[in-house]
Parts: sequence; structure tokens; C-alpha cells
Amino acid sequence: MYQTLTKEEVLKMNRETLIKVLKWNDPNGIYSDEDSEAEGLDPITKEEAIEIIIKQFEFEKEYEDLAHMAFYSKYL
Repeated sequence: MYQTLTKEEVLKMNRETLIKVLKWNDPNGIYSDEDSEAEGLDPITKEEAIEIIIKQFEFEKEYEDLAHMAFYSKYL
């Protein structure tokens, strides 16, 4: 389903879709607002979700550029 995501697609996703991707890729992770609240954690931000997906999908060689882009993604 999300196996072929590109960095461009990730950066264009809204927060809810990013959370769906995270839950699909790591069903045991704490990503939803409900799970975060149950664990006493703050909800994941869009920028945090992008950074996690970048790491999980092994965009490592592009990580530096994407980390900078994640900050600016809210303006896309």
C-alpha cells in the first residue's frame, strides 16, 4: 500500500495520512492521538511524523534534506 512512497509524496501528506502510514508500517507504535493520550504523551506533530517516516522508510541518504524540508512542509 505505502511501500513505494517517495519523499515528495510524504512531504505533501496531511498529518492524518502520515499517522495512517506510521500505523501501517509499525502497528505497535504509538502514533494516534488516542494512543498518545493513553500513554501520557503529547500528540505527534506533522513534522515528527515526517521525520519518523523518513527514518522508517530508509530515506537516510536524503535525511538531511528531508529534515529541512519537513520544517517547511507546512508551507507546501
